[in-house]
Amino acid sequence: SVYSVAMASAAGESGANPAVASEEGEVQPSPLLSGYYASSEGSEGYLSGPEEGESSRVVAAPAPLLPAEAAAAAVWSLAFGCVSQRGLDQRKGMQDTVSLRPSFCAWADGSPMHFFAVFDGHGGPQVSALCRDQMHVILAEELAGAAAAYQKDHPEKDEEAEHRAWEVALKRSFEQADALGMGLSESGWPIMGSTAVVALLVRGSILVANCGDCRAVLCRAGNALPLSQDHKLER
Repeated sequence: SVYSVAMASAAGESGANPAVASEEGEVQPSPLLSGYYASSEGSEGYLSGPEEGESSRVVAAPAPLLPAEAAAAAVWSLAFGCVSQRGLDQRKGMQDTVSLRPSFCAWADGSPMHFFAVFDGHGGPQVSALCRDQMHVILAEELAGAAAAYQKDHPEKDEEAEHRAWEVALKRSFEQADALGMGLSESGWPIMGSTAVVALLVRGSILVANCGDCRAVLCRAGNALPLSQDHKLER
């Protein structure tokens, strides 16, 4: 498999640091982490998705709790949502999945890290559902290890080292998710798979990783800026 990682930074903002956010000293951040998530009837389980003629709806979700130092370190004013709809071929079920995980972990300095991803399945929904349920868990573990190593090797803040650590964590996470998907194929579904595009937001940076032809686009001042590059068989 081929994986790509790209980074963009918000103007006037820089930096970020994970150990999974702890439950001690929790505070309720105000608008910072309030968000939305997609929901539809029967959304539990690998094979679920909108029924024919339905699209997922966006409903309010309570903001997660974060340690006080993590909330104070954040710079993103975060609001998010998603919409999904089955394609024109109604014979196929919904094979796409979305994962919205605000503050799924924190970096070494306590900054919350936000995870957003789209997985476009083919041959069935099992692999894309597996990625939806497991990718953020895998990445949180990789980032926790990367944060510990970063703190040991860099007593002073080093943005280049941070960015390298995030990139390596994303690549390793994609490789692990790929291995999980291959395990499903070996279990009797040899033609199934999924593309993936993951956006990791931390402080003033957006880190995007993709596999396949799912795309990430940043809209700024009315302009569309591509943050990913498609992977095609002919490329």
